Amino acid sequence: MKNLWYGDLKDHVKWQSLMQIARGAEITRVYYVVMRTESMQAGNVVSGLEGGPEVDDDISAGVNNYFRWHNVVELVKPMGAVFGIEIELEARRFTDATRAQFFERVLHKIQGPNEPTVWFFDPDTGMETAASEVGVKHVALDELRCAYGAMPAGHRLVCFQNSWRDANWRTLARQRLAGCLGIEQDQVDVYGSGNVPNVIMLAVRKA
Repeated sequence: MKNLWYGDLKDHVKWQSLMQIARGAEITRVYYVVMRTESMQAGNVVSGLEGGPEVDDDISAGVNNYFRWHNVVELVKPMGAVFGIEIELEARRFTDATRAQFFERVLHKIQGPNEPTVWFFDPDTGMETAASEVGVKHVALDELRCAYGAMPAGHRLVCFQNSWRDANWRTLARQRLAGCLGIEQDQVDVYGSGNVPNVIMLAVRKA
């Protein structure tokens, strides 16, 4: 995820979807695997909504209003707090050289205390390609499989996915994630927006 672009329309879709998923499941914690591919954008981490209007209780309006004022990734924490949701970040620089250690930290978190959590993976592009090309822009299927396998029942795995050149890319992405996790396709929920048709969020409940 490129912090330079944080707060664009894709991020509106991401966080509206995440708040909807968390609230619908009565989960109060999101662990955000940022997969940051560039240096941190300058900005102050804040503990409240200083410098901007309060976010109201409506998810869509609240998220959109928030990103009008804040476009630094760390500032999603106070937005979550407004909705009663704690957001924790794994936001260290993500490179090919640090990939193994990066996901070791994530897996260690998943294997920690069992607090119901939405585990959100946010690569630049989405899952690895059908040709098994894995770079810093992708999350590998093995990485998602290991994370899902370690999750306790009731937790959610969510992955951002950008479009590719196929008219049926949404269905194919859903099939790819289901096949990776060894579940049925109808167990993968798809979230998106007609205003941003080139991105979706794939969500799975751990049974």
